[in-house]
Amino acid sequence: IKYLESLDLSYNYFDNIGFIIKNFEEISEKNLKNFTSLNLNGNYILKLDKIFPSNLKNLKELYLNYNDISSIDRDVFENLNSLEKLDLRENQIKKIDNSKTFDSLSNSLTILRISHFEFDSESLWHYIT
Repeated sequence: IKYLESLDLSYNYFDNIGFIIKNFEEISEKNLKNFTSLNLNGNYILKLDKIFPSNLKNLKELYLNYNDISSIDRDVFENLNSLEKLDLRENQIKKIDNSKTFDSLSNSLTILRISHFEFDSESLWHYIT
């Protein structure tokens, strides 16, 4: 696994991101140094309530589109300081725990896909500025 660069777990009927994160926590950081892309789109993830572990610090792309995510907790992305692309399109997001949810990504994120959120435009802008 130490040469793994990308993992596609799309369309696997996962409904809980905790299971996935727990498995990553058990992998040594040196074995994930080349790991830059995680695709979880098309599952049934309901909420982002678990912090991505620090051994994913080199992750550059995270695809969570086409799930059933309705809420995002504040510190979920705090360890993803290299994340450049975050895709959250086509979810049912109604609640983001705090306006600082995306702050840890401010120095790296270049692409944020958030179409089809269930926010009004004023509320949405508050979270991404």
